[in-house]
Order: sequence, then C-alpha cells, then structure tokens
Amino acid sequence: MHTYELSDSGRLIWHLDYRQHGMGSASCGPDVLPQYELLCQAFQFALRLSPYSRDLVAPSVL
Repeated sequence: MHTYELSDSGRLIWHLDYRQHGMGSASCGPDVLPQYELLCQAFQFALRLSPYSRDLVAPSVL
C-alpha cells in the first residue's frame, strides 16, 4: 500500500504501455469522450536489447 514498504527484488522490471484509456469510467460520472476511448486492436512491436558497458562504449556515442 505504501512505496516505502516495497522491498528490492534484485530484478529489473520494465513495463511498456502501448496506449492508455482516457480518464473516466462511467462508474461515477461520464465515460471518456469518443476521441479518447481505447479500442482494443491487434498490434505488433519489436524491441532489441543490447548489453552495454561504460568500459566499451561512451554513453555519448550511443
């Protein structure tokens, strides 16, 4: 419930959000405007991770 209660898992967890639904849920007020509605549809993306070492390449080169 509180961020100070979190413990370090020793792992890096990376969440990528492709899209976000606008504010509002119609549970207590209006739903989002049509132009901000998130319609689920298929998509593809690619991601390539490469090892990095400061000893091999300077960050400014990247």
